[in-house]
Amino acid sequence: MSEDIQRFVIPNNGPETESILHALAHYVEYCQHSTSVLDALLIVPTKQQLEGTVIDEVIGIGCAKQLLKGKPVDVQGGGSLLLKTERTFRGAWHGEVLIVIYPTKKMLNAVDACLTISAVVVVPWIMEEISEWVRSWSPSLLGDVQSGVTPLNINAVVQEGLKALTSRVNLSTGLAHPSDRSAAIGLFRILQKAGEALDADEIRAWAMRNNWIPRGADDLCEVVQGVLARKRFKTSRSGGWATNILDILRERAAGDAQ
Repeated sequence: MSEDIQRFVIPNNGPETESILHALAHYVEYCQHSTSVLDALLIVPTKQQLEGTVIDEVIGIGCAKQLLKGKPVDVQGGGSLLLKTERTFRGAWHGEVLIVIYPTKKMLNAVDACLTISAVVVVPWIMEEISEWVRSWSPSLLGDVQSGVTPLNINAVVQEGLKALTSRVNLSTGLAHPSDRSAAIGLFRILQKAGEALDADEIRAWAMRNNWIPRGADDLCEVVQGVLARKRFKTSRSGGWATNILDILRERAAGDAQ
């Protein structure tokens, strides 16, 4: 499950090699304290972001050269490290740890689609570039004690609506099917008309925490923005809701509050 993955961020501002060193050192320490072998992927936008002196300093002399050739390198404490780029990483990995350097949104979406890992360490170029990912997952800042997940600012009725929508759509395809997309449009129109507050970014974060694929969460965010902007959507009849769905959602919300 995606919520069982440990997520860490190393605060960074530009080309600070110390942050990359910290990420790699954290992985080495993670390996040394693990009772099992932990293989990792080092993911960068392009190979040009890989500085051999930084990698060599933490992992061992000559390791950067090996990684650039597409070969894995052994890590002290067990496990191995392999290099992937934004172009070559597709969200599938048989190992346990991802170390993501200067990620784009596309890279983070691919990371979020990889549900078999145990931990992710992210080093952003600047923190603002991963604000959406941080909102979704409330990752721990390395070197800073942080427990629990930051609550999202979504009212109870909207949350019940999202639960109802989640139970009827195909989560493996998000809102790709016309009936699923129509169901989302219809739901948010009902909630908006009833005066229930909708926040597209918060709803996307809720979706990511509740097993939606990244593309589906993005589509959900786009639909909410469109509904709020009174955009005219083309919908199908199969995406309709019961006439009393608002009453049902409010009753569920009231019940949860008791």
